[in-house]
Amino acid sequence: MKILRVNMTKATITTEDVPQEYMGLGGRGLTSIMINNDVPPTCDPLGPDNKLIFAPGLLTGTMLVNTSRLSIGAKSPLTHGIKESNAGGTVAASLGNLGITAIIVSPSGKSPDAPADAEAFKEAAKTFARAVQADPFCSQILPAMGTAALTSMVNAMGAFPSRNATQGVMKNHERIGGEKMAALINERGGKVGHRGCSQCIIRCSNEFGDGKGSRKNNFTFLMDKLSSSNLALRYIVSP
Repeated sequence: MKILRVNMTKATITTEDVPQEYMGLGGRGLTSIMINNDVPPTCDPLGPDNKLIFAPGLLTGTMLVNTSRLSIGAKSPLTHGIKESNAGGTVAASLGNLGITAIIVSPSGKSPDAPADAEAFKEAAKTFARAVQADPFCSQILPAMGTAALTSMVNAMGAFPSRNATQGVMKNHERIGGEKMAALINERGGKVGHRGCSQCIIRCSNEFGDGKGSRKNNFTFLMDKLSSSNLALRYIVSP
């Protein structure tokens, strides 16, 4: 497994083996500890000493389902702490398949390192997949309503980002929740249960229709909150 370092000032790329201290880490665990080790804690988040780190999950690129997430880490300009965000899609799986532990800058690579016990890992992956499929939230609710199904429960916890993340509870949140979202997608000729991440068996993504035969992928919990509750908008479309 390799780490690629890109120096934007010198326009250079260097490759190194994964240090022993990073072995067994991936995703947000890896990006966070690398930021902690490599970025000066008092540096300007928007200055030259900060770093942007991309890392797939530890098991991304293997046969294990629902592991194709890509983590992006840096020192946050907002909190000045270590921050991580993540995304689905196919990039993380490509990184894992190429043997890249952090930061992809080249289309060449190698297959992921084989598990110590391939047969045991294969059976464990099957067991994990069966457990995911047996869970009603993963196998029924998320495919039907997407990640917007989280709206009501997150709002009930007081962690629903509203009004530029200054409030954690939003009145009439159900107007932009999963049920409303799914109904609108179906009404406009869209599609729920779309696979947004490689090897994902949950299929919590969707294709949002425009009512004219065109579909756009996708409308998620995060996009919904960034474009509605954080702006104090209580409707997906005008009532």
